[in-house]
Amino acid sequence: MAEISRRYDIILNSFFQIPGKRSELDFFFDDFLEKGDRVLDVGCGNRRFYEKVTPVSNYVGIDNSK
Repeated sequence: MAEISRRYDIILNSFFQIPGKRSELDFFFDDFLEKGDRVLDVGCGNRRFYEKVTPVSNYVGIDNSK
């Protein structure tokens, strides 16, 4: 687990900065998430779903990486 975290920390800054990239879970946020839902994001990394979820839901993200 420590090695996975270390490698993720190395690529973190560039991994989610792909212009125009849509999330593989956009359909979930757009079609199924309802006001008041609670979301636990295990392995949240850099909280890339936070801004999609928080307008309607309570969000908690945890990750082993920095």
